[in-house]
Amino acid sequence: LYNGNNHTSGNVPIDSNVYEQNTNVTVLGNTGALQRTGYTFEGWNTESNGSGISYSVGDTFSITSNVTLYAKWKVNEYTVTFKNPDGTVLKTETVQHGSNATAPENPTRIGHTFTGWDKGFTNITEVLTVTAQYQVNEYDIHFDSKGGSSVNSQKADYGSKLSAPVPPTKEGYNFAGWYKEENLTTAWNFATDTVPENGITLHAKWDTKKYTVTFNNHDGTEILTVTVEHGSNAIAPSNPTRIGYTFTGWDKDFTNV
Repeated sequence: LYNGNNHTSGNVPIDSNVYEQNTNVTVLGNTGALQRTGYTFEGWNTESNGSGISYSVGDTFSITSNVTLYAKWKVNEYTVTFKNPDGTVLKTETVQHGSNATAPENPTRIGHTFTGWDKGFTNITEVLTVTAQYQVNEYDIHFDSKGGSSVNSQKADYGSKLSAPVPPTKEGYNFAGWYKEENLTTAWNFATDTVPENGITLHAKWDTKKYTVTFNNHDGTEILTVTVEHGSNAIAPSNPTRIGYTFTGWDKDFTNV
């Protein structure tokens, strides 16, 4: 007698032979296509819990009394893989059919906040890949105009590019760009640079304006031309001479140009 032992489909094989005591019995195969959801057929056993004598298809044994052979089932196992969005494997686990997988510790990703997994991993019934989900962080971007006109802060996502603000102004200076460090070492390139973790403060660079001061004679003849930085004083040439005249000075001041 064959018993499907909790099978969910198919039929048990039927052995219509009548055996005398101590005659050999040949174990039948799974001719009725027995199946049990989540399990694989592995032969027969004399006990329903698999603790008796196991027989494979085609085995023989000497019969001494009525025997029931129970289908022997092995629970299926599946691989559950936890990954990062870039494909990096965080954890791999083997889980029996109908059981739950255990997630790894919450992963981390620079500039992002972990928000969970893309699918559930309870009651596993097949091979499964579970992918971590993240939300990009938003950071504050500050602009230090270093004495120039005020520039409003921005909020921007990690890894994104910034929109260049309207350049600040500062009397006597030309704006020369934004820099990543307070000591103005590395210029920020709005076309290629992206927002770093925790945001950034960008610092304005200023070039002092320079002016040309020209000293002319009364007839328009140039005596001297000098270049002077904003707020500095020009240095006059030696007092010019003119036949029949005495030099009395210059027509305007040239300090704090």
